[in-house]
Amino acid sequence: LQVVVEMGAIKPLVELLEDKGRRAQRKAASALAALVSGNASIQKQIMASGGVPLLVHLLYDGTRQEVQAHAAAAIAELASGNFNIQTAIAEAGCIRLLVAMLQETTIEVAMEAAAAAICNLTAGHARNQIAVAAHGGILALIARLASAGTSVQLEATQALSHLASACPDNVPTIANLIVKLLSESSGSEYSERAARAITALAQGAPSMRDAIAQAGGLRRLVLLLQSTLDGTMVVDVHEASMPNYLASGSRRPPPQRSPSPSPSSASPSQRISSPFARLSSSPVMRRSSRVGGDRSTPSPVG
Repeated sequence: LQVVVEMGAIKPLVELLEDKGRRAQRKAASALAALVSGNASIQKQIMASGGVPLLVHLLYDGTRQEVQAHAAAAIAELASGNFNIQTAIAEAGCIRLLVAMLQETTIEVAMEAAAAAICNLTAGHARNQIAVAAHGGILALIARLASAGTSVQLEATQALSHLASACPDNVPTIANLIVKLLSESSGSEYSERAARAITALAQGAPSMRDAIAQAGGLRRLVLLLQSTLDGTMVVDVHEASMPNYLASGSRRPPPQRSPSPSPSSASPSQRISSPFARLSSSPVMRRSSRVGGDRSTPSPVG
């Protein structure tokens, strides 16, 4: 990839984001996401080439969800670990668009990319955390905990942990909404999702532990465990240790079941969201759009 960058690929790829064809836009955003991943020098080159406003512009059209997904994935990679770029992306109006995308998109990979972008934009950036909350991002993230798949839930939980870590005003809101999700969930699947999110949030943000307990989360988790013991619901064993963890006041998380940690088991504050690999391998994203004059044959993305 470094050879491609040294040959001057960044500028033409950024210019290709302005192409009218959605396939060209999608390919360009995908390539930029792959190139920028974990590379501070390329982050700066894309920024200097005008990539930020062009990527943000691709989020506007909700009828092009595949393009939106690739643009959001590129934004997530671009924002990772760079405070100045996080600021520039937010100032380009990206946060409002990402929250809207998270609320409205109907494809899983686009939900994941939007949540990952919000996650990386809010990591260590208090102003962006406030902006996400102001645009309704907390409710949007919690809603996806109940309605989306595991990868989206992971990114949403991590983003919520960022929103709570340095912005105390967000903590009661997150705690109350996630306990409400647990209280209103019907069926083991939704209850387990809420319990898993509570576990992760209490581990990642110590202040969240007390807020969840004050919001009634401990009582709801005990009831959930009782229903498990009665045989009416199946809940992950890891969640079963959560009430003791909350009640004890310990800041140490309960023991993990797996002897070797995986990226999904890391605490929210330790993980950097990188949706590109899953996005580029998704069957949905390998399908080229046939709307609006883009009639190319299906081919792998990236």
